[in-house]
Formats: sequence, structure tokens, C-alpha cells
Amino acid sequence: MRRRDFLYVTALGSLGTLCGCQHVRAGSGGGTPRLFYTSAGKTCMINVDGTGQETFSFDVPNQATWQPCGFFRDGHRALFLSMEPRRDGPGRPFAEYYHQTPTHIWAYDLESKALTELATKDRLAPFCTPQLLLSDERMLVQVVRKGDGQTYSMNVDGSDAQEFTKAGEGMPYGLSASPGGKHVAYHLASPQGYQIWTCDSEGGNRVRLAGAPGHLYFGTSWSPDGQWVLYVDCLDGADPGHDWADVCISRADGSEQRVLTTGQAMWFAATYGDLKTRGGGSNLPAWTHDGAIIFPRRLPGTKVPWEYRVGQPDTDHFKIFAPRNRPMAGTLRFADVAWARRRRSGL
Repeated sequence: MRRRDFLYVTALGSLGTLCGCQHVRAGSGGGTPRLFYTSAGKTCMINVDGTGQETFSFDVPNQATWQPCGFFRDGHRALFLSMEPRRDGPGRPFAEYYHQTPTHIWAYDLESKALTELATKDRLAPFCTPQLLLSDERMLVQVVRKGDGQTYSMNVDGSDAQEFTKAGEGMPYGLSASPGGKHVAYHLASPQGYQIWTCDSEGGNRVRLAGAPGHLYFGTSWSPDGQWVLYVDCLDGADPGHDWADVCISRADGSEQRVLTTGQAMWFAATYGDLKTRGGGSNLPAWTHDGAIIFPRRLPGTKVPWEYRVGQPDTDHFKIFAPRNRPMAGTLRFADVAWARRRRSGL
């Protein structure tokens, strides 16, 4: 696995349940709706009416970074990941030392402000990142040893760890749970390429939904009725920067696949910003509550501000800065809304 791919994995693997703004209600009995969001490396919370903005800052020694990873079903606890200072650096190669960086998993109570460390029992490796909360008592955790990572199912205190994926088959991430919580979808960065899989909540009864040479299948999200899995398809051979993708769905049992867009119409891992504000990540499509799909659509003639440098060393994942007359632009677009409505009506 390439260095930049691993950095994407460790960031996105722990964000399988949290992408962009996330809605959370105050307390298990309802209350003021609030949004979580990240900005300039900080995690913030704000009421939906714009009041009560709060920036999280935890007074824990020797923690270099923090990021949110999801919410417990009780409605008032958030899952966080922190990392100690990285163990790689000059004279300490990334591939040999980065995964030796100790990480910590926490539950933060939004009401009492209590911060509790999780997954401290029977720890499997220094580098462990939460991927998906299966319930308030059990979660899926990515464990990275030398080489690829592996997903385990464990109690939130770290006990009773069971293999969810097998060692050597690739790096699983981009996890999502079905509406009933009985099934999980994820993409697997395997030796054969990026593939989309589903399985039961213990990792059994696996079904491959998508996988083909020259295609990078990425990101998973379940439809509200639990019948379809949403993901993207990037033609990585023609697009080594992974800037664009098409939007796809498959039935959860693997019996049908549909490509909803053409011409790599979605902004995928597109970079953004100038020399001071540059950044990157992976945009993903999402279901609306009524069964439609929304995604960031590429406008004709636009280019990313940081273009992939073929044959150049990949030192920080950024690319050659494009001239200002090549603007980045896009729109949010509902995909196949009519099809979604027909499906709901049974036509």
C-alpha cells in the first residue's frame, strides 16, 4: 500500500460513521438538534439555529491530534480518536514506524463533559482506530500492525476481540451499517484492487458487490430501506489523482448493479485551496431520508487546483498547483430522484 493511501485509510477508516456535518440530538429524549463539523483541524458543535457554537479541546497530555468518529445511540456521547506524536520522521521510515504511533479511543459525554478512554483491555496493537459503532456496547476497530490493517469486532472496553476481516486480504475501511444494524458494507483495498463488500455484523456471509481491474470502488452507504448500497467508481488507471468518479448502487445481495452517472461526473478525491489553505479528502455521495441521492457534481471545463504529478515523489499527497484560469467548480445535484420515487411507490 502506498504511503498516501495509508494516510487516507487511517483518516477515513476512523471516519466511517462521520462525514462532513453530522446531526445529533441533545440527550436521548430529544432536545435541540445540533451539528458536528470540522474546520481547520478542529472539531466543533453548533445548534441548528446558529447558537451555542462550541470548539472541542481536551486536556489530555501527549495527544497530537483529535478527530470525531461517530455517535453512540444514547444520543449524548460522541466517539473520538486521538493520536500521540508520530513515530516516523527523519531516519525513521514511514512504512516501518508510522503504525507504531499509539492511538487512543474515547467516549465524550456532550452533557456531563466527561471524557472516558475506551478499548484499553487486551490491546492488540499500538495503532487502533474505531471504524463503526455496532451498538453502544460493541464496535469495529481497525488494527494496524506492520503491513496491512485488519478489522476486529470488540466490546467498547477492548475485550472479546474477534476477527471481522482476515489478515493479508487487504485494508478494509469506509464501513457503514444497514438501517437495522444486521449487515455491514465496506470497501476493501485488496491486492486485486478496491472492492465493495457486504457481510453480517460479525463479518460472515460475505458478498462482493463490485470489483474489477481498472476500477477503484470506494465508500459505502445504505439506502433508507436497506435494499441498496451506494458507492463510487473511479477509473484510477486514467485518473491517478482520483479526482473524479461515477455514482453507483448495488442491491445488498449483489444481484444488480446500476451506474447512475456517466463521464466520471462526481468530485471524488479532488484537492482544493491555495498554498496556505490547500487540502484534500474523499467526497462521498449520500442518501436523503426519502431515498434520493445527493452528490457533488463536476461542472464542464473545470479542473482541480492541485494536479497529480506523474512520476514525481509523493511526499505530502498534494500536486502541481494549477493556474488560476483553471477554476475548481461544482454543484450539489440530486441523482435519479425520479427513479428513487418510482422505487418507493413500487413501480
